Amino acid sequence: MWAPLDSAYFSCICVTGNTGYLCPTAHAADTGGDSDGFETNPTYAFDVDSVPASNVGGDWDRHRLSTYGMSLKSSCSVSGIEVKLNWWLSALGSGNSMDVELSRDNGASWTTAKTDGVESTSERSVVLGSSSDI
Repeated sequence: MWAPLDSAYFSCICVTGNTGYLCPTAHAADTGGDSDGFETNPTYAFDVDSVPASNVGGDWDRHRLSTYGMSLKSSCSVSGIEVKLNWWLSALGSGNSMDVELSRDNGASWTTAKTDGVESTSERSVVLGSSSDI
């Protein structure tokens, strides 16, 4: 099972601070696994609530979340990207993990995968990425 994904660190060099966490408004299954991503309730990944988005089978499934409702002026730049995941497993196995790849240019390029490999049947919250991920 899987829940919210948010992004932070979209900050302008012309503005002090960061945007805080933003929720996506668009999604699509991506290639990998059986190519159907999070089959059950994928839009539930957009916010924190008690109903999860779920991947039912399909090892290595991928799902792309996008459209975070912000735009940058040409004089601004992204100083880093951070993702907050709230996720858990319905049953423990071996080798389960949640990975994220971050893009600052609308998917033209990606960081290397950031991984949380701690298996848990209770919800855990983890932040992946940092101000150095651009």
